[in-house]
Amino acid sequence: MGIQEHAAVEVAGFFQSLSIIKDGFASYTYLSIFESSSGLHLHSLISSLFLFAGVSEAGRLVALIAGSGSSVLLYIFIKDWFSTKTGILAGSLVWIHPLFIRFSSRWYPESLGILMTLAVMHAVIKDIDEEGRRYYFLAICLLSLAITNHLWEASIALPAAVAYYQAKKIRRSATIIGTTIVVIIIVELIKSYQPSVTSHFQTRSVFYHPEVLLTPNWVFHWAWGGNLFPTDIFSASIIWTIPVAITLIILLTIWGWKNQDDRAVTIIAWFISGLLVMILLPVGWRGHVYYAWGLLVPSALAAAIIITEFLSSKLKVHQTQAVALAILLLSSGIAGSTLYPENPAHIYDDGPLSSEKVTQAGHELRKLPNKDTARIAFRGQLKNDTGRMRIIQSRILMHARINIEAITPAQSEKIIIDEQDICDYKVYISDDDLIVSNC
Repeated sequence: MGIQEHAAVEVAGFFQSLSIIKDGFASYTYLSIFESSSGLHLHSLISSLFLFAGVSEAGRLVALIAGSGSSVLLYIFIKDWFSTKTGILAGSLVWIHPLFIRFSSRWYPESLGILMTLAVMHAVIKDIDEEGRRYYFLAICLLSLAITNHLWEASIALPAAVAYYQAKKIRRSATIIGTTIVVIIIVELIKSYQPSVTSHFQTRSVFYHPEVLLTPNWVFHWAWGGNLFPTDIFSASIIWTIPVAITLIILLTIWGWKNQDDRAVTIIAWFISGLLVMILLPVGWRGHVYYAWGLLVPSALAAAIIITEFLSSKLKVHQTQAVALAILLLSSGIAGSTLYPENPAHIYDDGPLSSEKVTQAGHELRKLPNKDTARIAFRGQLKNDTGRMRIIQSRILMHARINIEAITPAQSEKIIIDEQDICDYKVYISDDDLIVSNC
């Protein structure tokens, strides 16, 4: 079984943008189809401007702009922080990972998250190297804005704080941490007006599944059938993302120790921040390859440093440009072979429960009289084969033409975790079927 396309992410992004156009900030009081409760969806907010202007592929356009901008900004940043050669290589190497190509061509928020967090680090390093406060305030503003995208951009606070701490700017390091905490609280308060689909914390977090981190499955992203070298490039790249990152961390540590270069510590902290999502939600990492978004930039940077370190005396700037061009050509070939999945994804799939069965259950529920959401119960196998709560309840209600915008957070939790003692109708979820009946 290969890695499936997350078509639901694009569906979610489109309807988030559409709801913003329709209801403005009132859209933050309900969940649109497939919408996650992570962050305030800055990507969807920006995409809504293009969608309103008539660009149907608005989110993909924003993703492409953000991905291209990340590559250019990485070159500018690393050229100043290290050297022109390192900057050229880093800016081109980031495209070699199929995941970055996918982020930059889908209605996904990750490429914007990469751009925003990269901009935070650029502003922090510029602030350390130059006098004045303008880059300091810019870093604070960019950090606050980045967190509103998908919330996990807050992880960039770790390398930013480490960089300030190493520069003996303790107060600014503390301010970075304090700002991150405050903005997270504000985002969570705004999110509290939305009903919750499922508790990812309970079903995926390390606090409930710490043993996962100690298995080869987590490191090699559950290599299918024990095959560490699958024939398709995309699956292979995901399987080797963490092992390559760990290898680069080791090489970077050796380089930093050998040259007594404190920049290595900041980049290692950047790696750790990229690993945080996969560490805190290890079970979620199994089915969500986009959790690796935070490793792409530090991996490209570390690889560029190591290459230029070993070839610094032999590689001239014009030769580096030629190497970068070769990398980009290789990336375009990778893009051609990985841009579209061999097996199209089923948007509604949750194990054996296909979109057809979800749709049929909703239509059956729609035919029943006097439907009150508070009196519809979901019973049976509420967890799928990975131990995660199923997330099909809201989709069934949508197909039943039930106004889910009117569902309160308290009602939503009852629907999801089956605490409704009194009901008129029930949807029984079995291993491979959905049965609608009277209670």
